[in-house]
Amino acid sequence: DTRDRQLSPQLSLTMQPLPATWLRASAGRGFRAPSVTEVHAQADSSGILICPNPELGSERSRSIEIGARQWIGGLASVDVALFWNTYNGLIEARPEALDDSAVARARFRNISRARVRGLEVEQRATLPRGIQLKLAYTYLDAIEFLDACTPLPPFCLEGLVPGEEAPLPFRPRHAASAGLASFLGNYRGGADFRYMSRFERVSGLF
Repeated sequence: DTRDRQLSPQLSLTMQPLPATWLRASAGRGFRAPSVTEVHAQADSSGILICPNPELGSERSRSIEIGARQWIGGLASVDVALFWNTYNGLIEARPEALDDSAVARARFRNISRARVRGLEVEQRATLPRGIQLKLAYTYLDAIEFLDACTPLPPFCLEGLVPGEEAPLPFRPRHAASAGLASFLGNYRGGADFRYMSRFERVSGLF
């Protein structure tokens, strides 16, 4: 039975310096309360005991993004965006040390500080016969700042050093996708390809 409050102002600007060019920028502060599942989860998942954490707090974030969209001939567009997000109390599932029962356990916890920044590029085009093409690429630099006084997770330490930074688990540095779609009468068909680079870090038991 807790209460948590925060104002979350958002500011965004959009301008069109040329007929086919749009520029945008946004900045804001975010807030997310933990979900009921994250606080009260108590289940056995693939041999891992997920434990509740009634002390789980809310996460707060600050975000900045700048972007541009360029139309080419009215049939194609390219969108580029740069983003920078910082988090305090980011909610992540983390393993716990084994006790005498040797049962693998994990619970959701608040990470002290984290940063996610990167680049997104997307191209859309209309090809002959009404075929729609979409290409996208994302570069992600996602890290957490390890607290010098917080014990490290007991598994898959992967060279972690207290007080330094480490990649956030399960975030691919490179992701790309490509898709083709077309309509034939009332039917729509397509094909998609997705790629993600290998995770630089996993989180213990998961």
